[in-house]
Amino acid sequence: MRGKEVKIKRLIMTLLIVLSLTPTLLVSTTLIVANKSNIDKVTGQDLEAVGSAIIMNIQNYCSRQQTMLTRIAESKLVEDVLVNRVVVDSSVVEYMDNLLLECKNDDKNVVSIAIVDMNFQIIGATGYIDPYEQAELTGMETVLKKKDIYFGNSYHRKSGEGNRQVMFICVPIERGEERIGYVIEEISTEFFDELREETK
Repeated sequence: MRGKEVKIKRLIMTLLIVLSLTPTLLVSTTLIVANKSNIDKVTGQDLEAVGSAIIMNIQNYCSRQQTMLTRIAESKLVEDVLVNRVVVDSSVVEYMDNLLLECKNDDKNVVSIAIVDMNFQIIGATGYIDPYEQAELTGMETVLKKKDIYFGNSYHRKSGEGNRQVMFICVPIERGEERIGYVIEEISTEFFDELREETK
């Protein structure tokens, strides 16, 4: 009989412990689930805010670059060099190249700026070029003729700073209604990495 009483007492104690812990476990589980939901919501909002900030910074940068390139494209000097390049004094081309170099040096992310004609022959640039060299845009004539600004894909470019991953922005140069060439700017993609790091 004594063994039965001990078993009953143990059973009652076990039931009491289980019954007393059950509400605590239910409350704990409910709080964990509620907090996880709140944490997920706040994390989602933070990621959305960071993403929006990065996108806004990229849009602002690209807008500034477009404005600068448009100013170059609308320059009478650039138009004259493109239209009259056979009779233009080499000092005028050198002056234009120096102006391009100044624009490039104003932004550490710019790898190069070049002026090309409609055959993509480089007319002026921020570094030494072979006067017969062609820009790597051949085959893109159809796309570029339809756009006022074009943002290209990224690719590798050897530069004075070594091999760099770049993308290009291309803005047309027009004389009246006639398109006579393009301003091409190569931007280091490291810029986008830096934006991401700054926004963290």
